[in-house]
Amino acid sequence: MLDPEFRERIREALRTEVASRGLRVVAREVGLRPSGLRKLISEESPTTPQENTERKMASWIARRQVSATGDPYEAAGKRAALQLLRGALPRREQARLRELIRESLWTAGLPVGWMDEEV
Repeated sequence: MLDPEFRERIREALRTEVASRGLRVVAREVGLRPSGLRKLISEESPTTPQENTERKMASWIARRQVSATGDPYEAAGKRAALQLLRGALPRREQARLRELIRESLWTAGLPVGWMDEEV
């Protein structure tokens, strides 16, 4: 399950994309039906997404971040990918995954600050 704040940021990004590019185009990219996307991004009564829908949302935002920068290693793309991985795990394992990744990066001498920044 996605962090509620992260889920809302994805919803906001989806709203922006739909306003700019159209419901059907964005729904196709995300892998949802237009009616499902409309309900998901509704500000009046947004639905609570199913786990499969959350995976599609997280995957879409990760792809969007990479395509926006052209760099799969750009910080926002890495954070989105981390959220996608964490969302696939039971809640009790999510913090453990984050710390294992942080420790592995630190041991390898790679930057870890991106993990603490906003997506």
